[in-house]
Amino acid sequence: MKIKQLLDIGQKLYHWRPQKIINYRWMPIFLFRCFIARKEINTLEQHLTRTKLGKDFFELHTPIWFQLTRENFHIRSTAKERLNYMLNTWDFFEECLSEEARHNIYCDYSKSFKLWETKVNDKNLFLELNFVDGEIKEGCMTIRLLLDETVVYHMNFWIDSIDKANKKVSAYIGCHQGSKDGLDINRDLTKQLFGCRPKNFVFIALQELLSHLGITELYAVSSEGHYSNKFHGDKRKPKVSYNDFWTECGGTICTDKRFFSMPLHDKRKTMEEIPSKKRSTYRKRYELLDQVSEAIKNSCLNSKNLKGTITFDK
Repeated sequence: MKIKQLLDIGQKLYHWRPQKIINYRWMPIFLFRCFIARKEINTLEQHLTRTKLGKDFFELHTPIWFQLTRENFHIRSTAKERLNYMLNTWDFFEECLSEEARHNIYCDYSKSFKLWETKVNDKNLFLELNFVDGEIKEGCMTIRLLLDETVVYHMNFWIDSIDKANKKVSAYIGCHQGSKDGLDINRDLTKQLFGCRPKNFVFIALQELLSHLGITELYAVSSEGHYSNKFHGDKRKPKVSYNDFWTECGGTICTDKRFFSMPLHDKRKTMEEIPSKKRSTYRKRYELLDQVSEAIKNSCLNSKNLKGTITFDK
């Protein structure tokens, strides 16, 4: 890539102007990082620009340069690792979803890939799959729960590896995060979701989505593995414990303490395990989750190029 192109990209990323001396330092730092990752940058550009959709995506989302040139996704990630995450996520969804679905995810800010929706107090509550520029530090794709235009909760994830020979595809969750002013919304929605908290609801939906798409292994970044641990102080670090939530969801810490191994299916209580006074609520919750699972399955199947999951070589 030519230096003129890098300068243009740097100006877009850092809103750099010659008059503002304070921004002078960002351009040489950006150019230096690009020089260090020049091989990965060229590989990414060549891979994405094979198709029109890839070219549009490459030109539209300049923040992807942050993914490649800075320590994102998890602490101690390398440029080579980040490149693999980006390419594997792109290739995975290229095989799984139709071009129209991917265009809505990657290139149309007014649309997304809707997975499920319902009405709550005359408002639209829905799950969507989207690529969000503001969420690229912790993943290559985002699943979000929205109430009309308010993002209630979201999780970012990426595809780590695609091993068709051994029929294994692994995904990693980079974060879970709610809206800044979402406490009251969360309380109300928990009631509407029959006691299922929005963050649990989003995680279960993500499990269903990845299962339907053919993912065989699921992991999540731990509190220790979060990319923000590269910073000094607590200002940029998560305000909640990832470890507590992943453990609550059935995860177990890996040998590499940066990650948790997560189940691909939600473990439900039997009616015998539930106190009699709560059985009605749990029954309604499980019926709702079954409806969500079916809606996600249908959304995926209706948007597929091939069958219902990523296809493996025989």
